[in-house]
This record gives sequence, structure tokens and C-alpha cells, in this order.
Amino acid sequence: MSVIPTRSAEQAFYIKVHDTDNVAIIVNNHGLPAGSRFPDGLELIEHITQGHKVALNDIAKGGAIIRYGEIIGYALRPIAHGSWIDESLVELPVAPALETLPLAT
Repeated sequence: MSVIPTRSAEQAFYIKVHDTDNVAIIVNNHGLPAGSRFPDGLELIEHITQGHKVALNDIAKGGAIIRYGEIIGYALRPIAHGSWIDESLVELPVAPALETLPLAT
């Protein structure tokens, strides 16, 4: 008899860059299925593909989506923790005017 490990037994991993981030990136090959649990207790409520964002907290409609310690967008609807954050859920912030950006020297 041989035992074949299942994907559900795979350790779940994500990358969170900054302490204030409320999203992280799934790093497991082929992503992870709904129900996957992370060591910190986070549970995925849907399948999330490798390289895509997961909500680490509930994010209210209009709430900031934070990665690298910076606001990368705003939630177009409430997003539950453990959910996949795809581009259809994100309103991008207004870009700063070019004349306000510092020039590299």
C-alpha cells in the first residue's frame, strides 16, 4: 500500500510584506483550494491561484487595500477575510499629478 499526499495536506503559504498590509500573495504551486488553513488560522473561502492576493482581514466597501504598506486600491464591495482579491474588486487610487512627483537625480 502506498500513500499519495493530497493537495489538501499541503502546507499553505503566503507572503505578507509589511506589518500594515491587509492582503498577502499565495505562493503555493497551483494555488490553494477553499478550506486551506494557514498557520496563523486564516482559512481560504475560495480557491486562490498562485501569485494572487488573499484578504487577511475583512475589508469594507470603500476600504483601503494595502500592500507593501501602501494603498494599492479601494474595495468596490465588502471583501471577507480569506477571499481572493481580483482586479474586479479593486478601484485604483487617483494617480498624483506628474508635476508633484520628485525627480530622480
